[in-house]
Order: sequence, then C-alpha cells, then structure tokens
Amino acid sequence: MAAHTDARETLARAGRSAAFVLLGALACAGVTVGLLAATTGAQSAVYRALSWTTGPGEATAAAVLAHVLGVGLLGTTAAALLGDAVDARLAGARTVVAGGVAATAAAVVVVALAALAGVASLPVVGAFALVALVAWVALLRRRGVSGGGTLALGGAAPVALFVLLVAGVGLGWGWGYVVTAESVAGAPANATVADFDEAPGVAADLFADENCEADGTCRLELRGYEREVTAARFLARHGAACPYRGVSDPAFARYENRTYRVTCGPHGD
Repeated sequence: MAAHTDARETLARAGRSAAFVLLGALACAGVTVGLLAATTGAQSAVYRALSWTTGPGEATAAAVLAHVLGVGLLGTTAAALLGDAVDARLAGARTVVAGGVAATAAAVVVVALAALAGVASLPVVGAFALVALVAWVALLRRRGVSGGGTLALGGAAPVALFVLLVAGVGLGWGWGYVVTAESVAGAPANATVADFDEAPGVAADLFADENCEADGTCRLELRGYEREVTAARFLARHGAACPYRGVSDPAFARYENRTYRVTCGPHGD
C-alpha cells in the first residue's frame, strides 16, 4: 500500500510540475506574440538611436534583437507571475518582477553595447539571454518563490529563446541595405547637389565597373562593407538617410561630371 501511495504521489507531483511548465510556455507564447505585434515601433526607435554611429546594418540587428529579446523577457515575466498566482497567490510577485525588470534592462544595455562594438548578433545576444534566464531561475529558487512560479519560468524560457532564434536566423538570411545611384540628366531646380568628393572611397566602390549596369545604374551593398558608416553618413547629410523600412528620399550627387539620383533602402533574400 505504501509503495502504491508513494507512486501516486510521485505521479501527482510530476503531473503538477508538467502542468506549470506547460502553463508557463503557453502564457509566454501568447504574451510575446501579442507584444511583438503591438510594439513594433520600438524597433524604429532603436534603429534611429544607433544608425548614425553604427551604420544601418548593425543598427537593424540591434533593433530587432533588442525588441524580440525584451518582449520575450516580458512574456517570461508574465508567465512566472501567472504560475506564482496559481500556486501562491502572488506571494513571490515582487521577486519575479524585480528579476524581469533587471533582465530586460540588462538586455537593452547589452544589445546596445554589442551594436556599438560591431558584434550585435544571435550568438552574442543568445548567450546573454541564456545566462540571464538561468540566473533568473536561480534567483527565484534562492528567494523561495513558489514552485509554480519557478516552473512556469522554466517553461517560458525555451519559448523566449526560440523566438529570439527565429529572429536571429531571419537577420542572417541575406538581409541588408543597398545604395542605388541612377544617372540622370540633372537635378530638380530646388534640389541641392552634393559631391561624391566628400566620400571618395565610397564613390570609388559604388561606381566600380562590377557594381554598374549598362544603363548607368550602380548599386553598392552595405552588408559587411568596410565603409558602411561613411556611406550612410554621407547619404544622411544630404537627405537620403537609410530608413528602417522602405526607400529613402533621393539625394542628388555629382561624380566625374555626371549627376546621380541616389537612394538607400533595405533588401533581403
């Protein structure tokens, strides 16, 4: 009888633990998807804050990774709170929220610093996320937060990491920015015409034979380009800053006695 009772108790505990893990995963998924859709404007804000310093490619990576990771951590916080509410009527809510706020704030700082260092990538940000989530679980256990809250956090963590993985893979799939220069007869009467002499290295690369078509249109991909920041700043100074989405307003610039209509925009495979 005792053996049967112990077995039933073990199965009951296992079932209860699995239920909290599943609750955390589902809650995190629901909150994360909802917040991603509702807060996409945050990516543009991060991009604008970093693009002049880092160039558009690095700023885009930072914007996407910071947004997705931040939202994933908020979804994880919500999941842990739900688990704690079910198990202990939010007795550990203060610790859960403190951990979530600290992890989210640290995530934004880490991604920004990674972008400034030129290493905003899935491996770097993913490694931080993993460490942060493990430390968060350890914090809840140390502070005696309910098992339901801790298990829900454990169930939510893989969801947050999976969403980050999807975003990171998307960034690495041939995505970047391209500068396009089209030869024109002349600039509009009210347009200011820049001179590519301000950025001679960029001009030499943009108008290299391998980057130009027969009709005089030349394209320069900025992804991995060593002068990306110089090119982006030249365009920004003349009203054609690389936008987060869409194509920039045109700038007009001269190169070797010809006038070009120059734009910048994202592209991807």
